[in-house]
Amino acid sequence: METQADQVHQGIEAARAGRLAEARQRLEQAAVDNPHDLLAWAWLSEVRQNLDGRMDALERALAIQPGNASIRERLDGLKKEKDSLQASLKEAAHLLKSGARQEALTALRQITGKHATCASAWLMQSYAEPLLEDQLGALEKLLALNPDNLRAKKRQDELKQMAENPILLGLDYEKRGQLDLAMATYQKVRLLSTSTDERTEAALYLDQVQARSGDPAWTAPSPTLTVLRLAAGPILLYVLLVLFQSGLNPLHIEFHYFLEGLLVIASSFILALTTSKPRHPRWLAEFGRPGESRETLIRMSLILLGVFFLVGTYLLFFMEAWNRLTVYSATF
Repeated sequence: METQADQVHQGIEAARAGRLAEARQRLEQAAVDNPHDLLAWAWLSEVRQNLDGRMDALERALAIQPGNASIRERLDGLKKEKDSLQASLKEAAHLLKSGARQEALTALRQITGKHATCASAWLMQSYAEPLLEDQLGALEKLLALNPDNLRAKKRQDELKQMAENPILLGLDYEKRGQLDLAMATYQKVRLLSTSTDERTEAALYLDQVQARSGDPAWTAPSPTLTVLRLAAGPILLYVLLVLFQSGLNPLHIEFHYFLEGLLVIASSFILALTTSKPRHPRWLAEFGRPGESRETLIRMSLILLGVFFLVGTYLLFFMEAWNRLTVYSATF
Protein backbone atom coordinates (compact mmCIF):
# COMPACT_ATOMS: atom_id res chain seq x y z
CA MET A 1 0.00 0.00 0.00
CA GLU A 2 1.32 3.43 -0.99
CA THR A 3 2.05 5.69 1.97
CA GLN A 4 1.97 9.49 2.22
CA ALA A 5 5.77 9.54 2.09
CA ASP A 6 5.76 7.34 -1.04
CA GLN A 7 3.27 9.67 -2.75
CA VAL A 8 5.44 12.72 -2.02
CA HIS A 9 8.64 10.91 -3.02
CA GLN A 10 7.17 9.77 -6.35
CA GLY A 11 5.89 13.29 -6.99
CA ILE A 12 9.36 14.72 -6.38
CA GLU A 13 10.95 12.11 -8.65
CA ALA A 14 8.42 12.94 -11.42
CA ALA A 15 9.19 16.66 -11.03
CA ARG A 16 12.93 16.05 -11.30
CA ALA A 17 12.37 13.91 -14.39
CA GLY A 18 10.33 16.66 -16.05
CA ARG A 19 6.99 14.82 -15.81
CA LEU A 20 5.28 17.88 -14.39
CA ALA A 21 1.66 16.80 -14.92
CA GLU A 22 2.30 13.56 -13.01
CA ALA A 23 4.21 15.46 -10.32
CA ARG A 24 1.35 17.92 -9.84
CA GLN A 25 -1.18 15.11 -9.60
CA ARG A 26 0.78 13.15 -6.98
CA LEU A 27 1.77 16.17 -4.90
CA GLU A 28 -1.73 17.69 -4.99
CA GLN A 29 -3.13 14.40 -3.73
CA ALA A 30 -0.47 14.21 -1.02
CA ALA A 31 -1.34 17.75 0.09
CA VAL A 32 -5.03 16.85 0.22
CA ASP A 33 -4.32 13.69 2.25
CA ASN A 34 -2.08 15.59 4.67
CA PRO A 35 -2.47 19.38 4.57
CA HIS A 36 0.43 19.71 7.04
CA ASP A 37 3.01 18.02 4.81
CA LEU A 38 5.63 20.76 4.37
CA LEU A 39 7.55 18.89 1.67
CA ALA A 40 4.45 18.38 -0.50
CA TRP A 41 3.60 22.10 -0.42
CA ALA A 42 7.19 23.15 -1.02
CA TRP A 43 7.43 21.01 -4.15
CA LEU A 44 3.99 22.06 -5.34
CA SER A 45 5.34 25.59 -5.46
CA GLU A 46 7.80 24.32 -8.10
CA VAL A 47 5.39 22.41 -10.35
CA ARG A 48 2.14 24.38 -10.29
CA GLN A 49 1.51 26.17 -13.57
CA ASN A 50 0.72 29.74 -12.55
CA LEU A 51 2.14 32.30 -10.15
CA ASP A 52 -0.95 32.40 -7.93
CA GLY A 53 -0.90 28.63 -7.47
CA ARG A 54 2.82 28.62 -6.66
CA MET A 55 2.41 31.50 -4.21
CA ASP A 56 -0.50 29.72 -2.53
CA ALA A 57 1.65 26.59 -2.06
CA LEU A 58 4.45 28.64 -0.47
CA GLU A 59 2.03 30.48 1.81
CA ARG A 60 0.66 27.13 3.02
CA ALA A 61 4.21 25.85 3.55
CA LEU A 62 5.09 29.02 5.48
CA ALA A 63 1.98 28.58 7.65
CA ILE A 64 3.32 25.14 8.62
CA GLN A 65 6.85 26.42 9.31
CA PRO A 66 6.74 30.23 9.77
CA GLY A 67 10.45 30.51 10.48
CA ASN A 68 11.60 28.94 7.22
CA ALA A 69 13.74 31.69 5.66
CA SER A 70 14.18 29.87 2.34
CA ILE A 71 10.42 29.56 1.77
CA ARG A 72 9.84 33.19 2.77
CA GLU A 73 12.55 34.34 0.37
CA ARG A 74 11.03 32.34 -2.49
CA LEU A 75 7.58 33.74 -1.69
CA ASP A 76 8.90 37.30 -1.69
CA GLY A 77 10.55 36.62 -5.05
CA LEU A 78 7.28 35.36 -6.54
CA LYS A 79 5.42 38.40 -5.22
CA LYS A 80 7.91 40.69 -6.93
CA GLU A 81 7.55 38.65 -10.12
CA LYS A 82 3.77 38.98 -9.93
CA ASP A 83 4.00 42.75 -9.43
CA SER A 84 6.28 42.97 -12.48
CA LEU A 85 3.85 40.85 -14.50
CA GLN A 86 0.89 43.05 -13.54
CA ALA A 87 2.83 46.17 -14.54
CA SER A 88 3.75 44.61 -17.89
CA LEU A 89 0.12 43.62 -18.53
CA LYS A 90 -1.06 47.13 -17.68
CA GLU A 91 1.47 48.64 -20.08
CA ALA A 92 0.52 46.20 -22.86
CA ALA A 93 -3.17 47.00 -22.36
CA HIS A 94 -2.39 50.73 -22.59
CA LEU A 95 -0.43 50.21 -25.82
CA LEU A 96 -3.25 48.15 -27.30
CA LYS A 97 -5.92 50.73 -26.45
CA SER A 98 -3.81 53.60 -27.78
CA GLY A 99 -3.42 51.87 -31.14
CA ALA A 100 0.26 50.94 -30.78
CA ARG A 101 -0.57 47.39 -31.80
CA GLN A 102 2.92 46.28 -32.83
CA GLU A 103 4.48 47.51 -29.59
CA ALA A 104 1.70 45.80 -27.62
CA LEU A 105 2.23 42.58 -29.53
CA THR A 106 5.97 42.61 -28.81
CA ALA A 107 5.31 43.14 -25.10
CA LEU A 108 2.64 40.43 -24.98
CA ARG A 109 4.80 37.88 -26.76
CA GLN A 110 7.51 38.51 -24.17
CA ILE A 111 4.97 38.01 -21.38
CA THR A 112 3.52 34.78 -22.78
CA GLY A 113 7.02 33.52 -23.51
CA LYS A 114 7.92 33.88 -19.85
CA HIS A 115 4.48 33.29 -18.31
CA ALA A 116 2.82 30.76 -20.60
CA THR A 117 -0.05 30.27 -18.14
CA CYS A 118 -1.08 33.94 -18.00
CA ALA A 119 -4.64 33.89 -19.37
CA SER A 120 -4.95 37.71 -19.50
CA ALA A 121 -1.89 37.98 -21.72
CA TRP A 122 -3.17 35.34 -24.15
CA LEU A 123 -6.53 37.10 -24.38
CA MET A 124 -4.90 40.46 -25.16
CA GLN A 125 -2.59 38.77 -27.63
CA SER A 126 -5.65 37.45 -29.50
CA TYR A 127 -6.50 41.12 -30.19
CA ALA A 128 -2.93 42.22 -30.96
CA GLU A 129 -1.95 39.50 -33.45
CA PRO A 130 -2.37 40.75 -37.04
CA LEU A 131 -3.36 37.42 -38.63
CA LEU A 132 -6.55 35.51 -37.92
CA GLU A 133 -4.83 32.15 -37.45
CA ASP A 134 -2.49 33.65 -34.83
CA GLN A 135 -5.43 35.24 -33.01
CA LEU A 136 -7.15 31.86 -32.88
CA GLY A 137 -3.89 30.24 -31.75
CA ALA A 138 -3.65 32.60 -28.77
CA LEU A 139 -7.22 31.76 -27.77
CA GLU A 140 -6.53 28.05 -28.04
CA LYS A 141 -3.64 28.47 -25.61
CA LEU A 142 -5.91 30.35 -23.21
CA LEU A 143 -8.74 27.81 -23.44
CA ALA A 144 -6.28 24.96 -22.87
CA LEU A 145 -5.51 26.65 -19.53
CA ASN A 146 -9.11 27.56 -18.71
CA PRO A 147 -11.76 25.83 -20.87
CA ASP A 148 -14.55 27.71 -19.07
CA ASN A 149 -13.36 31.24 -19.92
CA LEU A 150 -16.55 32.73 -21.38
CA ARG A 151 -14.88 35.82 -22.84
CA ALA A 152 -12.35 33.68 -24.69
CA LYS A 153 -15.10 31.39 -25.99
CA LYS A 154 -17.08 34.37 -27.26
CA ARG A 155 -14.00 35.83 -28.93
CA GLN A 156 -13.20 32.45 -30.49
CA ASP A 157 -16.74 32.17 -31.90
CA GLU A 158 -16.44 35.68 -33.39
CA LEU A 159 -13.11 34.83 -35.04
CA LYS A 160 -14.42 31.55 -36.43
CA GLN A 161 -17.36 33.46 -37.86
CA MET A 162 -14.92 35.83 -39.55
CA ALA A 163 -12.96 32.88 -40.94
CA GLU A 164 -16.16 31.62 -42.56
CA ASN A 165 -17.17 35.08 -43.80
CA PRO A 166 -14.16 36.88 -45.38
CA ILE A 167 -16.00 40.19 -45.74
CA LEU A 168 -16.40 40.28 -41.96
CA LEU A 169 -12.69 39.56 -41.70
CA GLY A 170 -11.94 42.49 -44.00
CA LEU A 171 -14.13 44.76 -41.87
CA ASP A 172 -12.23 43.65 -38.78
CA TYR A 173 -8.92 44.48 -40.47
CA GLU A 174 -10.33 47.91 -41.34
CA LYS A 175 -11.37 48.46 -37.73
CA ARG A 176 -7.82 47.64 -36.63
CA GLY A 177 -6.36 50.04 -39.19
CA GLN A 178 -4.74 47.19 -41.18
CA LEU A 179 -5.86 48.54 -44.55
CA ASP A 180 -3.43 46.45 -46.63
CA LEU A 181 -4.80 43.23 -45.16
CA ALA A 182 -8.37 44.50 -45.62
CA MET A 183 -7.77 45.29 -49.30
CA ALA A 184 -6.10 41.92 -49.87
CA THR A 185 -9.06 40.17 -48.28
CA TYR A 186 -11.68 42.04 -50.33
CA GLN A 187 -9.64 41.54 -53.50
CA LYS A 188 -9.47 37.81 -52.88
CA VAL A 189 -13.25 37.63 -52.41
CA ARG A 190 -13.85 39.76 -55.50
CA LEU A 191 -11.73 37.44 -57.64
CA LEU A 192 -12.50 34.02 -56.18
CA SER A 193 -16.01 34.05 -54.73
CA THR A 194 -18.63 32.04 -56.61
CA SER A 195 -21.39 34.37 -55.39
CA THR A 196 -22.19 37.41 -57.52
CA ASP A 197 -23.65 39.20 -54.49
CA GLU A 198 -20.53 38.57 -52.45
CA ARG A 199 -18.24 39.76 -55.25
CA THR A 200 -20.31 42.96 -55.51
CA GLU A 201 -20.14 43.50 -51.75
CA ALA A 202 -16.39 42.95 -51.73
CA ALA A 203 -15.89 45.41 -54.61
CA LEU A 204 -17.87 48.10 -52.78
CA TYR A 205 -15.86 47.65 -49.59
CA LEU A 206 -12.63 47.55 -51.61
CA ASP A 207 -13.45 50.91 -53.19
CA GLN A 208 -14.06 52.40 -49.74
CA VAL A 209 -10.76 51.11 -48.34
CA GLN A 210 -8.82 52.32 -51.39
CA ALA A 211 -10.35 55.77 -50.96
CA ARG A 212 -9.46 55.70 -47.28
CA SER A 213 -5.87 54.61 -47.92
CA GLY A 214 -5.46 57.31 -50.58
CA ASP A 215 -6.83 60.04 -48.32
CA PRO A 216 -6.29 59.51 -44.58
CA ALA A 217 -8.90 62.18 -43.84
CA TRP A 218 -11.58 60.28 -45.78
CA THR A 219 -14.04 58.21 -43.76
CA ALA A 220 -16.48 55.64 -45.08
CA PRO A 221 -20.18 56.45 -44.62
CA SER A 222 -21.62 54.83 -41.51
CA PRO A 223 -23.69 51.77 -42.51
CA THR A 224 -26.07 52.47 -39.63
CA LEU A 225 -26.65 56.06 -40.80
CA THR A 226 -27.18 54.77 -44.33
CA VAL A 227 -29.94 52.45 -43.09
CA LEU A 228 -31.49 55.29 -41.07
CA ARG A 229 -31.50 57.63 -44.07
CA LEU A 230 -33.08 55.01 -46.35
CA ALA A 231 -35.74 54.21 -43.76
CA ALA A 232 -36.56 57.85 -43.10
CA GLY A 233 -38.28 58.51 -46.46
CA PRO A 234 -41.36 56.28 -46.12
CA ILE A 235 -41.67 57.17 -42.42
CA LEU A 236 -41.64 60.94 -43.04
CA LEU A 237 -44.11 60.57 -45.92
CA TYR A 238 -46.51 58.66 -43.67
CA VAL A 239 -46.19 61.26 -40.91
CA LEU A 240 -46.98 64.10 -43.36
CA LEU A 241 -49.98 62.27 -44.81
CA VAL A 242 -51.40 61.57 -41.37
CA LEU A 243 -50.89 65.22 -40.35
CA PHE A 244 -52.72 66.43 -43.46
CA GLN A 245 -55.46 63.89 -42.80
CA SER A 246 -55.89 65.33 -39.29
CA GLY A 247 -56.03 68.90 -40.55
CA LEU A 248 -52.48 69.59 -39.28
CA ASN A 249 -53.71 69.05 -35.72
CA PRO A 250 -51.87 66.16 -34.00
CA LEU A 251 -54.62 65.99 -31.38
CA HIS A 252 -57.08 64.88 -34.05
CA ILE A 253 -54.97 61.89 -35.15
CA GLU A 254 -56.92 58.68 -34.56
CA PHE A 255 -55.31 55.94 -32.48
CA HIS A 256 -55.15 53.33 -35.25
CA TYR A 257 -52.84 55.61 -37.26
CA PHE A 258 -50.24 55.26 -34.51
CA LEU A 259 -50.45 51.46 -34.71
CA GLU A 260 -50.18 51.58 -38.49
CA GLY A 261 -47.24 53.96 -38.07
CA LEU A 262 -45.37 51.29 -36.11
CA LEU A 263 -45.81 48.95 -39.09
CA VAL A 264 -44.48 51.66 -41.41
CA ILE A 265 -41.43 52.17 -39.19
CA ALA A 266 -40.71 48.44 -38.89
CA SER A 267 -41.17 47.70 -42.58
CA SER A 268 -39.10 50.75 -43.60
CA PHE A 269 -36.17 49.59 -41.49
CA ILE A 270 -36.50 46.03 -42.78
CA LEU A 271 -36.42 47.20 -46.40
CA ALA A 272 -33.55 49.62 -45.74
CA LEU A 273 -31.50 46.94 -44.01
CA THR A 274 -32.10 44.27 -46.66
CA THR A 275 -31.60 46.45 -49.73
CA SER A 276 -28.72 48.75 -48.72
CA LYS A 277 -25.29 48.02 -50.20
CA PRO A 278 -22.77 47.25 -49.00
CA ARG A 279 -24.52 45.11 -46.40
CA HIS A 280 -24.56 46.28 -42.81
CA PRO A 281 -21.83 44.49 -40.79
CA ARG A 282 -24.45 43.31 -38.30
CA TRP A 283 -26.39 41.69 -41.13
CA LEU A 284 -23.26 39.87 -42.28
CA ALA A 285 -22.58 38.66 -38.75
CA GLU A 286 -26.10 37.38 -38.20
CA PHE A 287 -27.00 35.88 -41.59
CA GLY A 288 -23.71 34.96 -43.23
CA ARG A 289 -22.09 35.54 -46.58
CA PRO A 290 -23.97 37.49 -49.28
CA GLY A 291 -25.49 35.23 -51.90
CA GLU A 292 -25.51 32.06 -49.80
CA SER A 293 -28.79 30.17 -49.95
CA ARG A 294 -29.64 30.85 -46.29
CA GLU A 295 -28.78 34.55 -46.50
CA THR A 296 -30.69 34.95 -49.77
CA LEU A 297 -33.76 33.16 -48.41
CA ILE A 298 -33.85 35.31 -45.26
CA ARG A 299 -33.25 38.52 -47.21
CA MET A 300 -35.95 37.83 -49.83
CA SER A 301 -38.42 36.77 -47.14
CA LEU A 302 -37.83 39.97 -45.20
CA ILE A 303 -38.09 42.10 -48.34
CA LEU A 304 -41.45 40.53 -49.18
CA LEU A 305 -42.61 40.99 -45.60
CA GLY A 306 -41.49 44.62 -45.57
CA VAL A 307 -43.15 45.39 -48.90
CA PHE A 308 -46.38 43.68 -47.80
CA PHE A 309 -46.73 45.70 -44.60
CA LEU A 310 -45.52 48.99 -46.09
CA VAL A 311 -47.73 48.86 -49.18
CA GLY A 312 -50.61 47.39 -47.17
CA THR A 313 -50.47 50.21 -44.63
CA TYR A 314 -50.40 52.88 -47.33
CA LEU A 315 -53.31 51.21 -49.17
CA LEU A 316 -55.38 51.19 -45.98
CA PHE A 317 -54.57 54.85 -45.46
CA PHE A 318 -55.57 55.87 -49.00
CA MET A 319 -58.72 53.71 -48.91
CA GLU A 320 -59.83 55.44 -45.71
CA ALA A 321 -58.94 58.83 -47.17
CA TRP A 322 -60.97 58.02 -50.29
CA ASN A 323 -63.96 56.95 -48.18
CA ARG A 324 -63.77 60.17 -46.20
CA LEU A 325 -63.55 62.17 -49.42
CA THR A 326 -66.62 60.34 -50.80
CA VAL A 327 -68.62 61.05 -47.62
CA TYR A 328 -67.44 64.66 -47.62
CA SER A 329 -68.46 65.08 -51.30
CA ALA A 330 -71.90 63.59 -50.66
CA THR A 331 -72.68 66.25 -48.09
CA PHE A 332 -72.52 69.00 -50.70
